[in-house]
Amino acid sequence: MKKCVLNAVLLLTSSAQLVCLAQNTTKAAGAKPADKPAAPAVRPAETKTTEKAAEKAAEKTEEKKTTSRLPSNYGKPGLTDAQKTKIYGVQDKHEKEIDALTEKLKVAKAKRDAEIEAILTPAQKKTLKEILDAKEDAKDAK
Repeated sequence: MKKCVLNAVLLLTSSAQLVCLAQNTTKAAGAKPADKPAAPAVRPAETKTTEKAAEKAAEKTEEKKTTSRLPSNYGKPGLTDAQKTKIYGVQDKHEKEIDALTEKLKVAKAKRDAEIEAILTPAQKKTLKEILDAKEDAKDAK
C-alpha cells in the first residue's frame, strides 16, 4: 500500500511537470508520427463521460470507509491490535487525499488523450476507433 501511494504521488507529480512542459513548448520532443498514435485516445464524448464519472467517484469517496486491511506484508511481523488500529487511522487520514489525486490523474489523462486525438485525421480516428473496439471486444470475449 505504501509503495502504491508513493508511486501514485510520484506519477502525479511527474505528470503535472510533463503537462506544464507540454504547455510551454510548441513542439513536443520525441513526438511520434501521426500514423502511429502514442496512446489510445479518448473520444470527445468519452471526455465528458469521464468528467461525470470523476464527479460520481468523488461522491462515493466521501462515503467510502477503510476496509480495515493492512498493507501488504504488514501482518507478518505480528502487530498488536493497537498497532493495527493506528495503521487503520493513518490509512483513513490519507485516503481522501489519495483518492482525490487518483481522480485528478484520471482527468489529466483524459485531457491528454483528447488533445492527442485532436491531432489525428478523420481517417486515423476511424482506424483507431476500430482498433480500440476490437480490443474491447476481445476483452469482453475472455
